[in-house]
Amino acid sequence: NIAIINCLRGMLIECLFVGLSYFLLLLIIGVDFKLATIIGFISGFTNAVPLLGPLAFFIISIIYAIMVEDFTSFIPFITQDNLFIAICVCAVIVLVLDNVVYQPVLVGSAVSIHPLVIFLGVIGGSLIAGFAGVLLAIPVIVVIKEFFQTLFKELKDYSII
Repeated sequence: NIAIINCLRGMLIECLFVGLSYFLLLLIIGVDFKLATIIGFISGFTNAVPLLGPLAFFIISIIYAIMVEDFTSFIPFITQDNLFIAICVCAVIVLVLDNVVYQPVLVGSAVSIHPLVIFLGVIGGSLIAGFAGVLLAIPVIVVIKEFFQTLFKELKDYSII
């Protein structure tokens, strides 16, 4: 139970960091503060389901890019005409950060599993079971880890090994 709670806590922190990353990148490219907050919150919240967060961000941001009439950015080369490209770049940056930094480090440290194991487990889960494998990879890794850890502890306690 403790391992699953720690896993959920790590995933919640990961979602917070992803939402904050989307929020900050949207502010940098010049999106209104309120809209950046809403888009960041929705994208971070939906990131609990793998790949749904980036999809939600992309859909909401593209709708914003199509509907915005007067857009000015802090960055001089981002205009209303190339806002779509800036949004795609933001989505890719956060997706890479999530898969390479946030998920392995934050979730891995919450459940005391090396980040490389988390990274390889998510890739292996996607290869074996597709989307369901991505979704269930970390909980399965946590359960397997706890199973073997408890097994070896009990075997040592009974002097079997």
